[in-house]
Amino acid sequence: MADLNRPERMGKLKDAMLQVCEALAYIHGHGLVHRDLKPSNIMVDDDRQVRLMDFGLAKFLADDAGITADGKLVGTYRYMAPEQILGEPLDGRSDLYSLGVILYELMSGRPPFDAKTPHELWRQVLETEPPPLLALNLHGDPQLARVAHRLIRKEPDDRFQTAEEVYEALSE
Repeated sequence: MADLNRPERMGKLKDAMLQVCEALAYIHGHGLVHRDLKPSNIMVDDDRQVRLMDFGLAKFLADDAGITADGKLVGTYRYMAPEQILGEPLDGRSDLYSLGVILYELMSGRPPFDAKTPHELWRQVLETEPPPLLALNLHGDPQLARVAHRLIRKEPDDRFQTAEEVYEALSE
């Protein structure tokens, strides 16, 4: 991941993000939420084609996509959207939040929120703002930084509403 942080790698990062947006648009268009989007679930082959993996936690939007039947949170804590932490219903914007965390990490070499315990991490996600990306990566792409920060906004209504919107913003 840190290799993508170099200025000459930002174009490759943007291309990968565009492909992830296409995949998310497809699954969201078919009524699915991934619920566990993280770097290890995004594979890039030798031809630089991106594939989303591990749909074991995916749910249809018509279902209560926030928690399991026994009330447990599902997903990887570091990439959970605020609404996922709160056990609220999820939609495609929750996956977009996770994408924002991934993009932030790839650009800065660190997660936007980091803590020793899940509860401290959740508190940070719910209550604090991450450091500005361009303060952490002086050579970062300002457009990618703007997209990442909008993706990780606390309120789903303040984020991009669809993967198609993210794709358009990255294509400008």
